[in-house]
Amino acid sequence: MPGLGLVFEDDALFASRVELGLGVSGYRGRLVTQIPKLREEIKAAPVLILANIGSHAVPWPSMVELAKERPPPPQAFVVGYGSHMDREARRRALEA
Repeated sequence: MPGLGLVFEDDALFASRVELGLGVSGYRGRLVTQIPKLREEIKAAPVLILANIGSHAVPWPSMVELAKERPPPPQAFVVGYGSHMDREARRRALEA
């Protein structure tokens, strides 16, 4: 089993599809929508964190900082996703 995968997403309908996809891929998927909950979930040592970089409701830059602070063993892979048309979000994601 690959491990725990967190989904940092504000659209519950889309998040449920992402969680399902994680499950099919062997991950245990969990939806996280707030930073306090993420702090709690990071203690469970996720191996993957997916974040909607197009969201204005979910503070994904703060999520990236929390993921970077997590002590080894290995830090989680953080994957941002969003519209390919949103160049500003892409720029911010690359800087994070």
